[in-house]
Amino acid sequence: MNEKIQNELKGPKEWVEIFPYGLTLALNSREPLFLFKDHSEKYVLPIHLDQHEAELALHCFRKNNSTETSMELPKSLLKRVGMNFKRAIINEVAGHHQYMVLEIEFNGVKFEERVRADHGLSICLRMDCPFYTTVGHVRKMREVQSDVERNAWAKPVVDSINNPNYLN
Repeated sequence: MNEKIQNELKGPKEWVEIFPYGLTLALNSREPLFLFKDHSEKYVLPIHLDQHEAELALHCFRKNNSTETSMELPKSLLKRVGMNFKRAIINEVAGHHQYMVLEIEFNGVKFEERVRADHGLSICLRMDCPFYTTVGHVRKMREVQSDVERNAWAKPVVDSINNPNYLN
């Protein structure tokens, strides 16, 4: 049984609520990592972000921030029409991306939307959406993170092959 199906079969009893903790840089790279921790701080879930998403997430994360972000308009419009983000469940890895399922309620109708975690993080933070994951997903991400760090030396080589410094 593949990992995606296994994670989808897990019920609410196996979910762990995680809370935004902060931003750091990944080892051996300049990639920002947005960190979540559970209430006991026993489990840490990193989300890889690009520079722009990291800055946006950091501004949306700060509750006492007076700086307006590009998330203000979407938040205002979504709240005005009555759309609520009930929860975001980060529970899937595909390649080197994590995905989350957003549970949304609109006019009494509940539906789910699957999005990349790095793409949906800022709006979820701005909408004060609670986040959940499973212990199994946190463990899986530790393995993925270890593989990334172990193979960090190859990234500049692959990037130079994929993005040569000349125009064709």
